[in-house]
Amino acid sequence: MSPFKTAAGYRYFKDKFALAQLTPTASEVVEPSRIMECPLQMEAELVAVNEMNRDEEGKEGFLLGLEVEVLRIQAEEHIMQIGVPNKVDTDRWRPLMTAFQHLYGLSARLLPSRLAEIDEEKDR
Repeated sequence: MSPFKTAAGYRYFKDKFALAQLTPTASEVVEPSRIMECPLQMEAELVAVNEMNRDEEGKEGFLLGLEVEVLRIQAEEHIMQIGVPNKVDTDRWRPLMTAFQHLYGLSARLLPSRLAEIDEEKDR
């Protein structure tokens, strides 16, 4: 782990499923496990790594954009559109998202985030 992450309070845990009290389940086409409790899952493979800020001295390799190709999607029946095959009903799916270091649902912020405690300027 980088010194920056250590100083920011990040910790390393080998068994992240146990730490988060989530259940690993086998993927169909990729090696990493999926999360059983997640109603929508995407299996993907890495296509490209794009280095951001590479022209700024001292920032080389600091921020990476990862491009993936989604190979398989699994979605639970209760979030699918009724009568429409292979289409998620966005009114029935309630994902948890991050935006500017905060956690949101589809309407309002749901939970505090430790990421929000990190000085955003240090991520530039």
